[in-house]
Amino acid sequence: MRIVQTFSGNPGATTKVASTNTAAIISTSITQSGGVLAKTLLLTVETFSIRIAFGGTVPTTSTGHLLKDGDVLRLDNRKAIETLRVISGTTDAHASLQVTAGF
Repeated sequence: MRIVQTFSGNPGATTKVASTNTAAIISTSITQSGGVLAKTLLLTVETFSIRIAFGGTVPTTSTGHLLKDGDVLRLDNRKAIETLRVISGTTDAHASLQVTAGF
């Protein structure tokens, strides 16, 4: 069964980004508007897999929560959005991600 995700707030633009071999935050150009951090983030994994971590933990190809092609992550916590780090789940297999922030 596939679950369709929704979120509250005013949606920002949907942006396509790619994971890399180095753990990185989701760009503040996506997660912030007018200096205000998004209150919701919707992330869809389109290809390959990624690993994510929060709170200062740096994900690696073997550490962090595994999200696979087709998975959707909804975050409704500003601290989680601010500390989210993403890395490709397999070296050199960079995932395509669709990301929308809600303000």
